Amino acid sequence: MTGTPDRFPGSRDEDELILRDQGADPTTIGATRYVSGDFRMRDSVGVFNPRDGGAGQGGTGLRIIQVSLTGDGQAIYQTVTQASWQVVGYMVFPGTTVWGTDGTNCAGFVAWLTVADATGISLRFYDATNSNVIATVTGITATVPTVYQAASVSNLPASAAVFEIQGKRDGSKNGAISVACIEKRSS
Repeated sequence: MTGTPDRFPGSRDEDELILRDQGADPTTIGATRYVSGDFRMRDSVGVFNPRDGGAGQGGTGLRIIQVSLTGDGQAIYQTVTQASWQVVGYMVFPGTTVWGTDGTNCAGFVAWLTVADATGISLRFYDATNSNVIATVTGITATVPTVYQAASVSNLPASAAVFEIQGKRDGSKNGAISVACIEKRSS
């Protein structure tokens, strides 16, 4: 015998969980409350909104824009071959209006030399929309993939902008870059 068809498709009151505003954050680890239109949760670090990327009271938020760069064919990297700045990739930065102005901004690259050279290569993020250098790393001389972090990040624009990922040879040997990222750690 076949089942009885559902004569009333869609959700019904008994199928939904309706949470009422609790007015205060949860006090017990593992608890969830609905407060002023937001879900609030508590873990061993503190209270947080699960939609905000992890930043909450007592916690650390992390925002990352990461670009993986691939070359022609099977290459999982882009090659830096010029003595002047060349574009090896692009990324969109949302602007500090969305990104935020609190916390610490960091920029980094995974890069290496394809052949050993004492002078190496340099990499940078360049804001093509506003013509500003955002972060630069020089002295990349490792011959295996290595993480390099810029000493500082500056000139982040308020509005969305196109960032170029640029590289240049400082010596006579080519280099390679596979990943570029900008991150923000909020406190």
